[in-house]
Amino acid sequence: MRRQGPVLAVLPLDTATEADAVIARAFVEDLVGELARFSTMEVIAPMSGRAVADLADTEAARQLGATHILRGRFQREGERLQVTAHLVDGANGAQIWRERLETTDATLFDLENELLARIAATFVSRLEETILKQARGKPTDSLAAYELTLKGFALLRQGTRETDEEGRALFERALELDPHYARAYVGLSLSWFNEWGYQFWDRFQESWQLAYEYAHKALDLDDNDAMAHLVLGRLLIFNRDFERAAWYLDRALMLCPNDAELLIQQAINAVFLGHPEAAVEYAQKALRLNPYHRNSYYAVLALAYLMARDFEATLLTIGKISQMSEHAQLIEAPAYTAIVYAKLGQMDEARRQFALFQSNFRQSIISGREPEPDEACRWFLQHIPYRRQEDLTFSSRQISLPDMKGLRDIQRLIERTGEEIHCLDLAERGENSYGGDAMLDDKARTALKKRIRDLQEELAEAEDTNDLGQAERLRGELDQLVDTLASALGLGGRSRRVGSLTERARTTVTWRIRHALRKIEAVHEPLAKHLTNSLRTGTFCSYQPEQAIEWQLASDC
Repeated sequence: MRRQGPVLAVLPLDTATEADAVIARAFVEDLVGELARFSTMEVIAPMSGRAVADLADTEAARQLGATHILRGRFQREGERLQVTAHLVDGANGAQIWRERLETTDATLFDLENELLARIAATFVSRLEETILKQARGKPTDSLAAYELTLKGFALLRQGTRETDEEGRALFERALELDPHYARAYVGLSLSWFNEWGYQFWDRFQESWQLAYEYAHKALDLDDNDAMAHLVLGRLLIFNRDFERAAWYLDRALMLCPNDAELLIQQAINAVFLGHPEAAVEYAQKALRLNPYHRNSYYAVLALAYLMARDFEATLLTIGKISQMSEHAQLIEAPAYTAIVYAKLGQMDEARRQFALFQSNFRQSIISGREPEPDEACRWFLQHIPYRRQEDLTFSSRQISLPDMKGLRDIQRLIERTGEEIHCLDLAERGENSYGGDAMLDDKARTALKKRIRDLQEELAEAEDTNDLGQAERLRGELDQLVDTLASALGLGGRSRRVGSLTERARTTVTWRIRHALRKIEAVHEPLAKHLTNSLRTGTFCSYQPEQAIEWQLASDC
């Protein structure tokens, strides 16, 4: 696979003593290994760097085929380590930047690991910043695939429909230059993810599918691209496939544990997966490793503090992002801020922040029209994929639904949480309500079984090709047909009789509860999801939540 981007040579670090030289040599080898985790660059082997250490920077770069040279000095005083590093342009020898890092923590081993992480993360962020600055000064038609992709990612960070489209065009041009450039496919995936997440509320499935397909293309080309794994993990989170998402996200972190940009994204993912304490750690590490971070890093840390229920720390962190430009803020950010102020009892500010959230929603999601009552709140709860039930609240919203028997069934089950209630007790029907014809004749049963076999084959093919949308549709149809066949057949595969009182009650109650859940889903998706996961229907019905929910039920429901 042909690589894109800068080629770095790390030359031996200067030292004051022979003892320090031994440690410095090992340090350089570890640093090269850490830098090699970043898929946006190539790193020359330390042995080659030592071979040209006495040459001028430009000559060393020419002999090694490097675009950049990293030199520096290693100094140890007791348990204090200090590394001074400077980056040089291999073409003209100009110094691009200089950095001095030091730490005074406990053991030498811990100090070295901390410095390695900080140097690697700082170096990568500053190098990309330098190359991006140079690329912005060039005509677009002269940019190589790596620079096009770097510019594309910078555009995506602005988070608007226009910049998403501009970035997408640059990624497509990069792929014209190099059809096997995995990072450009990652960019395409992110551009569609942005559109799916914020721009077109009514085109989720189409945009999600494109984002998913491009991320998989990236991994087909480079399975070690940590960002591709992270993108897939994020997509699966928003599809509520939390277990698979966690696998991809763990893989991303294993591949590149000190990439500040990856860590800040990992913090957001940890919030969604229900690990707010880990999210705080990821965000804090990202800020520490990349002192030149974007202001939006603070927004992620604030969200992590909020979900960890540390409201004072949340408010303190929010204060650091007050000057963030409008395009850099998440649409829902003021909604989170409103929650914090409400929790701290500052209701005037909470109302002001919530009004700002509604304004963002009106402008970015519904094209300027006036929102329907509670529409912004519905979007917020439907759009944000929290895994933990306690990260969502049902009691803060009221919904209005027409009276229906399925809602009455659900209320009775909630009133007797954990108990099993016979379907006849819910149906309240008599024996004479039911007829006596067979539900399925032999011909219908045979046709039904054949369709089930065909669906099973189609489902297996869809899963093999990672066509998640098609697989989901097939799985739904298959489940429905299997339920139909199971309810139609008695012991030994004999047709049931419709005249079975229990059978008809079971079918009736199941249907009207499902009908009520669909109505609830249309106005309150998180509540519908909770009830779907907690309600059991069949001959015996019950409401069995994973954790206790405090319900307030109207007596005349």
